[in-house]
Amino acid sequence: MQIQIFLVASTSVLYLIAAGMFSKSIWSFQYYVFAARVGSDVSEEGNGAGSYDILETVWHVDCCNPETDNGWDVFNAVLGWQNTATYGSVISYNIYWLFITFCVGCLLYEERTGSLSLQKATYDILLKIPGLKTYISKKIASKEANADQLVMAGQEQLRQDFVVQESKQTTTTSTAIYAWRSSYCVVSILRGERKGEREGERKGEGEGEGEGGNIECC
Repeated sequence: MQIQIFLVASTSVLYLIAAGMFSKSIWSFQYYVFAARVGSDVSEEGNGAGSYDILETVWHVDCCNPETDNGWDVFNAVLGWQNTATYGSVISYNIYWLFITFCVGCLLYEERTGSLSLQKATYDILLKIPGLKTYISKKIASKEANADQLVMAGQEQLRQDFVVQESKQTTTTSTAIYAWRSSYCVVSILRGERKGEREGERKGEGEGEGEGGNIECC
């Protein structure tokens, strides 16, 4: 369970880094176009007016510049942070997460149902493309092999569960029979002891009557 938590956490961090890199690449491309338009000296303007394209900017803050302020370059390297957000960087960031959400949803749907809705139709179209025919054929063959392995594994698991259940039932039956025999033996022993006590009492009463008769006779 701990390994699973570690894998989920590390994958989430990688997704965050990839989102920042994708957004940063779009921002760098837009900044390159702006610098080529106004001149290469735009980087010397600092954080104020003239250092960014006002027509393509969603927001801008004079602080938190990853190039001049200490510490913010870490967020720029890991999460793609910029103190100037453009339409392209914001939209690309949202598109990235929508794409990741769609892919995860497709994987969950395929895991629960076994296949996607348009998977067969998509494979039929891709098989007609010469460059992708071999790759798609291998992928279909591997999926069929995996499906057969899953069926065999499921059958083996059912067989093992049946054997375990039968052994449990046999053990339960044997225990019940043993308990019944033990209780029967205990009851028989108790009955024998009671019968012996009664016979002893009867013999004692008979001997007492005999002794009393002798005394009277005397």
